Parts: sequence; structure tokens; C-alpha cells
Amino acid sequence: MLKSVKKTVAAILCCSVLAGMCACASSNNDRKVLNAAESLGIAVTKRDVSAVNGLSSEEAEGLGDVMTFADAASDNDLRAKEKIASTLTYTVDQESLTGKSSYKSGTVDIMFSFVDYGYVCSDSDNLRGIDTFERAVDECGDMIEVRLTFDYVLEDDKVTFSGLEQISDVFPYADETFDFTVNYPAFVDGIYFAGDVYDQDTNTYTDTYGIHSYMEIAEQGQALDWSYYYTIDLNGENVYTSSVFTADDSEYLDAVYTSAARLEEGVYTVSFYSADDQFLGSANVEVVVTITPGTPTDMVDPAAASFYDSPYYVMPDDNVILLPDSDVTITLPDDLECRDFNYFLSARTPYTELADNVVFYASDDSCYCLAIRLPFENYMSQDAYDYIGFVDDGQATIEPEFYEDAPSDMEEYFTTIGQYDYTVGGRYFRCLEISNVGMTSGVTLEDYYLIGDDDTCYVFIVRRTFTLEEYATADYSADDFIPCISVG
Repeated sequence: MLKSVKKTVAAILCCSVLAGMCACASSNNDRKVLNAAESLGIAVTKRDVSAVNGLSSEEAEGLGDVMTFADAASDNDLRAKEKIASTLTYTVDQESLTGKSSYKSGTVDIMFSFVDYGYVCSDSDNLRGIDTFERAVDECGDMIEVRLTFDYVLEDDKVTFSGLEQISDVFPYADETFDFTVNYPAFVDGIYFAGDVYDQDTNTYTDTYGIHSYMEIAEQGQALDWSYYYTIDLNGENVYTSSVFTADDSEYLDAVYTSAARLEEGVYTVSFYSADDQFLGSANVEVVVTITPGTPTDMVDPAAASFYDSPYYVMPDDNVILLPDSDVTITLPDDLECRDFNYFLSARTPYTELADNVVFYASDDSCYCLAIRLPFENYMSQDAYDYIGFVDDGQATIEPEFYEDAPSDMEEYFTTIGQYDYTVGGRYFRCLEISNVGMTSGVTLEDYYLIGDDDTCYVFIVRRTFTLEEYATADYSADDFIPCISVG
């Protein structure tokens, strides 16, 4: 009887040990499978094709192209898909784990979720551009959930999964095309012209140096990002193509075409295009010329004269000077005093050698100004531009024989040069500004305004000196003397 009881107890203990060993093995296998499922979820959300294949019992054909969006139709299409993919998350459903023979094989579920891109795309405003779309994705709280069930096998402590081709269900948008091409022409309200010498009734410019056109944008399109360029044709032949601009104003796009001389007669066509080459529209305007260009005015050669004597020189009491043979008037500030011709000669400015063509000279304690007639057909001729030092790219070069040099002492000076454009009374002027900044002695500011009309050319020169403190505490620029110039 006793032996029988001992055998029974021994059998029970053996069964308990075996059951514990089986439970321990089952728990270890459970953890291995769930850890592998976590690794698979991470690989999918990171779109790591290599890592996914490393967990697969067989390579899923075509899955790599799906996960990397290899068939994206454009850069923006790829950006849109990558933005949606960036919202992808996963959760391993531990309760879904099933298996046989101590979890040597079975199934496990992984839940994936990503932004509801269909909801984002349902609002057409979100498709105005890729940047707008990306912001809309960031702000969208609606998600799509996809549950995938994977078969697994645990062999030699390694877990592999099969049926991975179903991962493509997590990227349903891979086969779609996200097109952010905006139909810009649909938002064009009209193209118009403007300017002092533009007649709206006859749609003509008369004796103009430039054309100003603008394209109005409909209210529905004013929130769009407008990058554009324009072309100018004369009688059907292209004469100018602009670079690409980004509109500063959401209500209209500008097109400006100017010339060094009055524009040639004919029909000008202004055409607008979006940056992606969509034709936005065009309009025609006629340019009429009624003025016959004058002949160049010969400048007196000072080397041939026995003494300086300018036929143009004036010294008005009211500081108002009408430049000879032109319609340009200079009205000087009251604190400047017009000087006589001998005073100008004794001032020993760098322009004494041009004295025979000086029109006036005015000065005070810290400033002097003068106007010199130049021997060019008109003030916007290329010869005049070259003489003053203007260049097409907006930078300027100093011509030593014309400009006043920086002080020639031992002090180091920093010289900067700027080129500026102005419109006065509908006429286009240019100015060259040179500033010499000394480390201790102060600042000299020289402005060279090229002014005149079709058959006259003048340079209006203003030279000012400041202490470093004065220059640092006030805003001095070429704008200061523009109000002195008037036309007509």
C-alpha cells in the first residue's frame, strides 16, 4: 500500500514539473513571436524594405516598389505620399497570438493606422500646392486603420513571417497620383495698362520710355502662391523675357518694360505665364512717338579754351533752375545757396575741367551740388549710361576720371556703390550713389542723377559730408534729393 502511494506521488510530481517546463517554453516562445511582430511593425512604418525582407520566409514580390513609391509621377507626388506615410503607426495585438506545439507556428495581428488622406483631398483648397497639402495632413485627426494577420514560424529561435505581400494594403495611395497643378488661368480677371502717358480710351502710350501692365487676380485665386514671368513682343517679335517673380500682392501681377530711349512705335504684346509655363493671358497696347529725336549737343572742349566760361551758367535767387533746352527743373533746398561762377572755380571741385558745361553750383557748410551738361543725344542713351558707370546688373564701377576720389590720407576708407531707379512725372531716372566711410574722419556721400529728355543729357551731382555720429543716427540716401527734380 505504501509503495503504491509513493508511486502515485512521484507521478504527480513528474507531471507538475513537465507542465511547468511546457508553460515556461510557451512563455518564451510567446515573447519571441511578439518581439518579432514589433520588429515587423517598426520596419513597415519606417518603410525599411530590407528589414521587412529579413523577417520574411520568402520575399514579397513588388512590395519594395510599393513601400518606396517607386512609381511616383513627380516630385510633388512623391512628397505627398511620403507625407502620408510619415503618419503611419502600428500596434501589435498581443491577444490575437495563436499557435501550436508550444507556439512553433501560428498567427499574430498587427494593427496599422495612417491619416485619412481621402478626407484631406476632399477639400480642394488642400490641393492648391504641396506645402498646403502637407499642412492639411499635419492638421487632420481622422485616421484609417488596417488590421493584418501574419502567419509565423518559430524555428531555431528565429521567427519568420509569411504573407507579407498584404503589407501593400497599408499603402493604398501608392497607386494613386497626387497632382497639385493649379489651373491658374481660371483665376485671371483681366490684363490692364497704366502710366502717366497711357490713354485708356485709345489704348496707347505716347512718347513713353516704358510700359506698365498688370494682371488682376480673381478673389478666389488670391490665396494661391503666384510665381510668374512675362514676355514682351513688338509687332509679333519677342524683345524681352523676364525672370520668374513671386507676387508681392495677391490681387495683381506686375509687368514692367523700360528702355534707355523712348520706346519704338508699334504694337506691344504683354503675355503672362505661371512658373510652370501655364499661359495666363496676354494683352496688346500701341506705342505712338510724336517727338523727333534731337541732335547731340557738342560740349565745349576746355583744353581749347583760354579761360572757363560756361554759356549755361545761372545763379538764381530762388534756387529754381530750369535746365537749358529741356523740361527738367531743379528746385534746391533753402539752406543751399547758389554761387557765382568764380566761386565754383575757386571751390576746386573735381569737376573744374568740365566748367564750360556747368549750369549751376550751390553749397552750404556740409554739402555742394551742381549740374553738368553732357554731350549725349539723350539722358538714357547707352553712351550716357556708360559715361556715368551704370551697368545692366545693377552694380556700378567707378570711373576715376569722372568721380571724386576718397581722401588720400593714411586713413582706411570703406567704399560702397549703389544704383537706384526712380520715376518722376512719369519719366524714368537713374542714380549712382557712392559712399566713402572713414574710420575716424567721417562719411562722404555722392549722388549722380542722370536726367534730361530726348535731346538733352545732364548729370545732377550732390556731395554731402557727415560725421560718423550724424551718419549713424539718420537715414541718408539718394532719395533725399529726388523731390528737387520735376518734369514738365
